[in-house]
Amino acid sequence: MKKAPFIIVLLSAFILFACSREDLDPVLPPDSQETTDDNGKEEDPGDDAPGEENPGDGDSQTPGPETPDKPGYDPYGDNHGELPVIRIDTPEGVAIDSKEKWVENAVFSIEYPGAPAEDLGLAKIKLRGNSTLYYPKKSFNFKLDHKASLVNMPQDKSWCLLAQWMDRTLLRNDVAFEIARRTHSLGWAPRGEFVELILNGKFLGTYYLCEKIKIAKQRVITAENGYILELDTYYDEEYKFKSEKFNLPVMLKEPDPEDITPEYFEDVKEFFNKAELYLTSSDCRIYGEYIDMDSFIDWIFVHELTSNYEPSHPKSTYMFLAPDGKLHAGPVWDFDWGTFKPNNKGLVMADQWWFKCFFADPYFVTRLKQKWNEELPVFLEISDYIDRRVVHLRRSAEDNGRQWPISGKVNGDEQLSYHEAVQRMKHSYEQRLCVLDQTISEL
Repeated sequence: MKKAPFIIVLLSAFILFACSREDLDPVLPPDSQETTDDNGKEEDPGDDAPGEENPGDGDSQTPGPETPDKPGYDPYGDNHGELPVIRIDTPEGVAIDSKEKWVENAVFSIEYPGAPAEDLGLAKIKLRGNSTLYYPKKSFNFKLDHKASLVNMPQDKSWCLLAQWMDRTLLRNDVAFEIARRTHSLGWAPRGEFVELILNGKFLGTYYLCEKIKIAKQRVITAENGYILELDTYYDEEYKFKSEKFNLPVMLKEPDPEDITPEYFEDVKEFFNKAELYLTSSDCRIYGEYIDMDSFIDWIFVHELTSNYEPSHPKSTYMFLAPDGKLHAGPVWDFDWGTFKPNNKGLVMADQWWFKCFFADPYFVTRLKQKWNEELPVFLEISDYIDRRVVHLRRSAEDNGRQWPISGKVNGDEQLSYHEAVQRMKHSYEQRLCVLDQTISEL
């Protein structure tokens, strides 16, 4: 708390410094331009809400353009300290104790403050996560029998309930997703809203209800016969391979295994390995046929601004084959561990696997500097976004902290009050902006 005046002065000076610098004007090859298309794949063709015209336009997607606001409920207001409540009742109260086995025919409903409960019908539900499976507060995946719009988000069947047990602020994922939405080239980032959960009559505290990563018009828009890849050392999907050049653990996250043929899987492997091979040339005129430069730059910005270095393992790192036929970075995911902490290091990701090849390319570095200048104004608005979310979340988050005390030390704010933890998060982010601006200007 004592550092606040210094940080405010530093940030003010930083804003003036950033606004006074001239924009760069790099000469880039023609294939570096961003393309937009709307050829998304759907789980249930014809039943999705209309697709977004350009999911990478840099505008916030909360709430979605096709989803009406719930009467009397404001995701950015205090709502008298109340959040929507999701109620789940499994048949005969059976426990949800596996990430592999669904519990079928669970009854779901949602109740908005001051409104009657809304019946969501039946759904199947299971645990989600890897290391988080061993935390006292569990996370869940669920799939409704029928599509629904939940808390102003576009209709779908597939959703996540994230426990975020180790995050004292409960804001880390939400803020990181918002940063990603405000970039120009990352496309879709998961939307989410805060709810309280009652499972089989037991109150489980505050959860982050968010969209699951999947191919759909309102989520990840891919090429025809496109796919989503996940790079993660857990290496636990059915279709997976180690890349030839960097030995990266690559898993085919979507489409579903039953829709994958051996020929299709071989094509995926061949394309990824070619992209990796050409990237080692460190010349975007060569690797640009396979990899979208701008999306990887914005991906770097999100991870550096939040100090999320799990992708260095790699973990929770996604790519997808976009309508332009190239691998795009994203969606971003998993920011509640070890993030938004004080960090005076430079560009940490510059030395990691693919990224060291990117940074060896002068075109890439020039484009990164240009995009930083273009997107800096929206990055500066994130502190205000945090303030708006806190108004909405504070009461429930404070209660959640009492119900679920954090027994480890992963983010460094576990023993702080909720207010102190949020202020630390904001100050860390503002300092990180300053460090990155200086570092990028000196490239």
